[in-house]
Amino acid sequence: MTKTTNSDKIRAASDRSLFLMLDYDFIETPLLTLHEKAVYVVLRKFAGSKDSCFPAVSTIAKQAQVSRVKVHACLNSLEEKGIIRRENRFNDDTGGRTSNIYTILDKNRIWKAKTLEELRTAANETELDYFRRRLEQAGYSVTKEKVPTSETGKLTEVDTLTQDHHNNDNSENQAKRYKLTDIYDLYEYSGIVQQYPELKDNIDAVMLLLLDALNSDAGIKISGTQYSPIFVSKRFLALEPSDIVYAIRQFNSRTDAINSPESYMLTLLWKSKYQNELAITNDVHTDTGM
Repeated sequence: MTKTTNSDKIRAASDRSLFLMLDYDFIETPLLTLHEKAVYVVLRKFAGSKDSCFPAVSTIAKQAQVSRVKVHACLNSLEEKGIIRRENRFNDDTGGRTSNIYTILDKNRIWKAKTLEELRTAANETELDYFRRRLEQAGYSVTKEKVPTSETGKLTEVDTLTQDHHNNDNSENQAKRYKLTDIYDLYEYSGIVQQYPELKDNIDAVMLLLLDALNSDAGIKISGTQYSPIFVSKRFLALEPSDIVYAIRQFNSRTDAINSPESYMLTLLWKSKYQNELAITNDVHTDTGM
C-alpha cells in the first residue's frame, strides 16, 4: 500500500478547479426554462461569494452557450420573476454605458415555490417580511408601534407582537401555535429522514424540541440569555434541513457526558445556521486550495 503524505493531499486539493454549489430545488424547479437556468448559473459563477456581478452580454452568451438574443430574453424573464435585478453602469471617464450590474437572489424558499406567483412573492419579500408572514401564519399579529429610544428619547418605529385568539378557548390545543405536522412540513421531515435514516431518532427528538421552542410563550434561554418568542421564531424558522443535520452531527460528535442534552441541542440549533454556512465556506476554500 502506497503511503499518502500531507503534501500529496495538499497538492490534490489545490489541483481542483473552482466550483459552484446549486440548490437541488433550483435544478428541479419547472418555473425556469433550461436557458434561464443556464444564464442564471453563469451570473452566479461571476458573482462568486457576492450577490452581484457585471459580465457583458456577449460573455454570458458564450458561457451559457446561447445567442445574445436568447440572453436578453432570459434576463428579461429572470428580472420579471424577481430573481435578478439590473442596474445600468456608466464609464466615469466617457459617461457612456458599460455592462449592467446584476443583483442575484438565491434563497431556498424561491426555488421551493410551486407557482410563478409564489416565486415572485418569495423573491421580492424582505427577510423581515418573510418572518412577519410566517409569524402571522402561526397566529401572531405583527403591528408597527412608535416607542422612545433609550438614548435620545426620539420615537422609533418597531414591530410589536401579539397572539391572535379567534375565540376565548384557553385549552392547551388553542394555546399551541404549531402542531407537530406543521413542524414536519417546515423542516421537510420526510426528506431528512429519507436522506439520513441513521439519524431518525435524533431528528425525531429535534422536531419535538423545535415544536416546544416555537410554541413557548416565554421564549427560551440560550447560554444564559433569555430570548423573546418573536426572536426565537425568527431564528428557528430560518433553519434549513442541512442546518438541523449539522447540529445533530455536532451533538453526536461529543464524547463526554452532557449534563442537559436538550439545552445543549437547543444551543447547537441556535448557532447551527451560521456555523454550518461557515463550515461550508471553509470546505470550499480547502477543496480549492484557497
